[in-house]
Amino acid sequence: MKKVLILAAAALALAACAKQQEIPAEETQPMAVGFDAYLNRAVTKAISQPTTATSTTTLLTSGFGIFAYYTDNENYSGSSIPNFMYNQEVNTAAWTYSPVKYWPNEYGDKAIAEESDRISFFAYGPYKAAEIATGKVTPATTKGIIGFTRNNYSGDPLVKYVVDMNPASSLDLVWGRQPASNAFEAFDGTTYDQEGLPWLNVRRPKYSADGKEKVKFQFDHALAALNVQIDAFVDGTTASTALDTKTNIFVRSITFTGFATEGALNLNNIAATGSTGTKVGTALWESFNGDNLVTGEEVTIYDGRKDGREGTTAASNEKVTGLNPVIVQKGVYHSTSPLTIPNHAGVTNTAVNLFDSDTETAPIYVIPTGDEVTVTIAYDVETADDNLATYLSDGSVHGSSISNVITKAVMVSTTPMVLMNGNVYTIKLHLGMNSVKIDAAVTEWAEGGSAEVDLPANN
Repeated sequence: MKKVLILAAAALALAACAKQQEIPAEETQPMAVGFDAYLNRAVTKAISQPTTATSTTTLLTSGFGIFAYYTDNENYSGSSIPNFMYNQEVNTAAWTYSPVKYWPNEYGDKAIAEESDRISFFAYGPYKAAEIATGKVTPATTKGIIGFTRNNYSGDPLVKYVVDMNPASSLDLVWGRQPASNAFEAFDGTTYDQEGLPWLNVRRPKYSADGKEKVKFQFDHALAALNVQIDAFVDGTTASTALDTKTNIFVRSITFTGFATEGALNLNNIAATGSTGTKVGTALWESFNGDNLVTGEEVTIYDGRKDGREGTTAASNEKVTGLNPVIVQKGVYHSTSPLTIPNHAGVTNTAVNLFDSDTETAPIYVIPTGDEVTVTIAYDVETADDNLATYLSDGSVHGSSISNVITKAVMVSTTPMVLMNGNVYTIKLHLGMNSVKIDAAVTEWAEGGSAEVDLPANN
């Protein structure tokens, strides 16, 4: 009996060895987790943000960040913490990172296990360093990407974002997902082809000599680009007709609905579902806490002045806040203690950026909410007239000042404008004596760009 047991044990050992020998040698070696990225021209250009007069920060120069969740033999459920990578910086060029992590390997006495370890990957860009304990971006900032969920947060990774109304510093945000086609194949033959969705439950890849085992991301825009231009359109004439030389138009404030100024991008966009199921390539925006979908706000950008005589110092409320200075103020506000500012002509028949930018077409990046866009604009039509006892907003020139507050829905042809991530929107406001006309256009943030389509004025 003892001899039989010994023979049986020997046979089992030989069988195990034979089973292990069937596995290619390279498959049993440690394999580092590698990353690659597909960046079309639209992404590499739109992510740009000036850092100095001569340089810019782009995804190609700043890299991207990774959150990775190891869930052992279970599928990702959103209840885990990022226990494999937390805001891991992936550098440009060869997309390297440190410390290098290795794929879990369940080879051994059992050869290829029936159930294999899984890792889920989520990516965003451009990369921002953050405090581990709080998730806040370092150095601290109040605009753009301001923070992330903490490294002990149980749930989907969130990127917290606040809209910057200054086109010069407004920062685009992109998130990574599976590309349209990839050659990634797991050691057991599993393939991954869920275009537009995250890399979920990824198993150790099959060895590839040409780098096909890398986790490759395609980055999409999570925000909508919004460019607003403004000019004077004298009713009943053409846009090229100038106002009377004694008349000026100054903007007091403008209010938008249809987008949000703060929210958290959930990098697991598979949760963005609609009537037909998961919305591939759709950004999932939630509140900072991730407890509900972000909703539209009433966003007001104003110049800070009421009648031009509230204060006499630069610290008063007589200052520009978000709007282009050339359209909101004219000159000295107070004759006895002057607040000297440039002498601007206000809104003219030459279109300018509504926001504080010398570049007419420079956009800001906003959070789309799926709500219809409306615009409410408050502006004054001022006419110098020495025969009047009243003064204009400069406090020194006699004349009349007529205030106008007009609200209009923004239409693209006959359809209300609804912002979506990955699109560029142009709104042109034409201020007249009796009405506001709006031209609106939408183009895709497509590779290589596309021409703007101007639509008929909406009276």
